[in-house]
Amino acid sequence: MQVMKCYFTPAKTLGLVIVGIAMVVAAWFCTTFPGLKPRVIGWIGLGFFGPALVVIAWQGLKPGSVVEITEEGIRDRRTSHGLVAWGDVTRVRVGELNGTRFLCIETADEEARFSRLSSVSRAMAAANRGLGFPLITISFVGLTPGIDEVWNHVAAAHPEKCTGG
Repeated sequence: MQVMKCYFTPAKTLGLVIVGIAMVVAAWFCTTFPGLKPRVIGWIGLGFFGPALVVIAWQGLKPGSVVEITEEGIRDRRTSHGLVAWGDVTRVRVGELNGTRFLCIETADEEARFSRLSSVSRAMAAANRGLGFPLITISFVGLTPGIDEVWNHVAAAHPEKCTGG
C-alpha cells in the first residue's frame, strides 16, 4: 500500500481563517444588540468561533502532514487517537453533516479507545456519537488531498472494510 499524506494548504487555511474572522466579528456584533437573546447567541458564538479560529490558524501553520494513511493504519495528528491500526478497524465509511463529508472509522473496541481519550476528546467523541458518527471521525476540510481522494485510496487498499462512499 502506498502511503497517502494530507496537508493543510496555505490557500485553504487562509480561506478558513477569513471565514473564522468573519464569524467572530458577527458574533461580537450580536453581543452589542439590545435584548438577551442576541447577546447570548453572540457570546456563544464568540465562545465557539474564537477558539476555533485560533486552532485553525495554529494547525495551518504547523509543518508536515496532518493525516497519514499507511500500511499500518490511519493517523490524524490533530487528535489524540494516535495510530488506528488496520487490524482494529472494522468499518470505514463516509459520513455527512450539513454538506461536509467525513471519514468515519469504526473500531473493534471503541469503549476501550474512548476511555483513553482526554476529557476534551471524550466530549467531542460523545458529540460525534450523538450525531450518529463513530468515535473516530476525520474531517478533510482545508486539506489536500481531500475526502474523495482519501476514500478512493482506502477503498482500493482495504475494500473489505469500506461501505458506502
